[in-house]
Amino acid sequence: MLYAKIREGKIIKVGNRPNWKDDDGNLVGDKILRKNGYFPVYMKQKMPKVDEFYQSAILKQYEEWEITDDCVYATYKVEEQSVDQIRNKVERKLKAYISKKYRDGLVSNTINEKINSSLIDLTKMKNLLDYLNDKNQDIIDFRVFDNSIVSITKNQLQQMISELNEYHIDILNEKWNIEQRIKEASTIEDLKTIFEELGQ
Repeated sequence: MLYAKIREGKIIKVGNRPNWKDDDGNLVGDKILRKNGYFPVYMKQKMPKVDEFYQSAILKQYEEWEITDDCVYATYKVEEQSVDQIRNKVERKLKAYISKKYRDGLVSNTINEKINSSLIDLTKMKNLLDYLNDKNQDIIDFRVFDNSIVSITKNQLQQMISELNEYHIDILNEKWNIEQRIKEASTIEDLKTIFEELGQ
């Protein structure tokens, strides 16, 4: 917890709690600290409610914080976000949305199982195919999305790689299309529509 040093009714600095100890080696209480001008700071109690899409709660300089007899409350100002700020917010949401798509897995029609679908997983599958070719081997155990093991053939692995390649192309096309919509959006409401389409 932060503490504010107060002198003549004004906050002159904010920092960690003073590490003062009594004669028995115990930390002194807040009552003694207050007598010496150190007051505990509560950061969130005075935070205003805002519409998180349209507004931001901006922490004021500590000189503007509220001083009471017992403590100090950090105070905030509410600012409306600009179109560019909201555009950045939507771009971050898109990045999270695309990352989740890569992590969510893909149901392979080849083996009727959900498989891991990240770029790293695709690389591992290609390496596994190289291994089968090097060893002149046709069947291998394969770990699917739920961590269970299934036996697949080299031909099935090749088809699964093709499925995953197509899945990644679809993800990239979706990403590029949404990026273009974000770039072309001229109003906050246009951006909000895209933001809501991207889900939670």
